[in-house]
Amino acid sequence: MSSNESLPRKELSNASNTNSVGRFAEQAGKVERRDSFDSAGMLRELNRIRRQCYGCSEEVQSGGCTANGRTFHKECFKCSNCKKMLEEKFFTAEDQPLCENCYKVDDKTCDVCSKAIAGDCLMSKGKHFHQDCMKCSVCGEVLSGTYFTAMDKLICEKDYRETEKSCSDCGCVISGPYYTLDNEKVVCEKDYKKMLGNCERCGKVVEGKILKVSGGFYHPDCFTCVVCKESLVGVPFSLDDDKLVYCSEDYKRKHAAMCSACSQPIVPMKGETSAARLRALGRDFHPECFKCEDCGLVLDSRISGSECYPVDNKPLCAACSRDRQQ
Repeated sequence: MSSNESLPRKELSNASNTNSVGRFAEQAGKVERRDSFDSAGMLRELNRIRRQCYGCSEEVQSGGCTANGRTFHKECFKCSNCKKMLEEKFFTAEDQPLCENCYKVDDKTCDVCSKAIAGDCLMSKGKHFHQDCMKCSVCGEVLSGTYFTAMDKLICEKDYRETEKSCSDCGCVISGPYYTLDNEKVVCEKDYKKMLGNCERCGKVVEGKILKVSGGFYHPDCFTCVVCKESLVGVPFSLDDDKLVYCSEDYKRKHAAMCSACSQPIVPMKGETSAARLRALGRDFHPECFKCEDCGLVLDSRISGSECYPVDNKPLCAACSRDRQQ
């Protein structure tokens, strides 16, 4: 708990009174003084100090100003926060000059009643409260002295001690969030995350939204095809023996038969569900890749003159087959 005391808002402006603290004052070029035999040296030193600029430590010879009991060159008198040169209106906080924008204090609103807070207020975890609005979420009493926060709720010390729980796994008193399992066991956040396991893709603890696939867990953002990286949430997918996840098309490419001629997978074209595959000579071919090795004629037993006459298990047309056997 902390009390935010309102900062006195002091608005200052130029004036000719050189003795006023917090006001600009033109410095005369010369300072009249009366020397004496015993005090002349001391007066000179005091005058030198008084004429020294607080900002740059150089001597102010003429045209300076005073503020907060200090002497400045006009160009050295700046906002201590944004460094903007102060020319007319300025403010002070902790004895430092500030421009109006940097001094401006944001209006505070009570987190309970949503009404503006004027003057002193109470703060907890960045939230502001009227003193009478800051109450225990269990008994409703106004909080004074020690209090605790649990699950973002304010609790007085008495109720906190009565409601605090111990983790059934590690035995520690739970000071933050806790989880109640199906068997009514209470566990701390650390042990709960251990139960969740790690994401199969990134290795980090899986919490929040979880995808469970074949005994493994995934963050939704991690559940993508290992080849094309497209998200597989809500769409068909396949797993290989190494638990790698593929979209349907990339899985077919990986596990499809390879053409013996072009060495490319035999898979359906985009938008199609099947692909033609020709099995000949103990090997697989795209139909258009099954050609005579000598003349390049596409071989097709359904077309007269395009039949295959292999030699040494190599596909050849009739004419090239005869030539090889001569």
